[in-house]
Amino acid sequence: MKPNALPYFLFLFSLIILTSCGKEDNTVGPFHDTLPVLFSYDTVANFTNTKIYIPGEEDKIYTTSNRENEINKLIAIAAKQLNSIKIISVDRATLSGATRENLPFSLDTKYTQSGKTYTFTGSFLGYEGKYTSTRSNDTMTLKGLMAVRYRNGQLLNNIASIQASGYQLSDEKSRTQSGDTLYYKECDLLLLKKK
Repeated sequence: MKPNALPYFLFLFSLIILTSCGKEDNTVGPFHDTLPVLFSYDTVANFTNTKIYIPGEEDKIYTTSNRENEINKLIAIAAKQLNSIKIISVDRATLSGATRENLPFSLDTKYTQSGKTYTFTGSFLGYEGKYTSTRSNDTMTLKGLMAVRYRNGQLLNNIASIQASGYQLSDEKSRTQSGDTLYYKECDLLLLKKK
């Protein structure tokens, strides 16, 4: 190398190093998100047929419209339960929505991610909840449940819920006693990433 080319070479080498050091990748996770990331409510979709559960029997598709109409009214309640998920850091998120009584809430949670599955854990009104969501690029999907429980022909209660620990279909079935009938429909609650 010629003696006068050395300073020029060192200058170019320094410039390349400084340029490459300045290009940090600020994205996180397999979806290469730049934090914070906001997912907002879009729709309720992918409804199952209404089914009937009676303790000791197999679930059957329910074909009469009277219970179907009751369950369909619960869809509006389920749709309001989760307005948004805001991922704040690599292990923290905020879930915002409304209770059945339409009271707004904001729940600070910890979360873990394994591939496309997110598990959010937080405490609300003394209840430690665990919500599981599946992500596909710009869509976050949570499972929903709408159900009505009758005992000896009388309405006992109704359920419109994002399926969380303690509020899953299996939990509702285990609460169904002899003489009870559980009519239910499952769905997906979809939230879209805001750009």
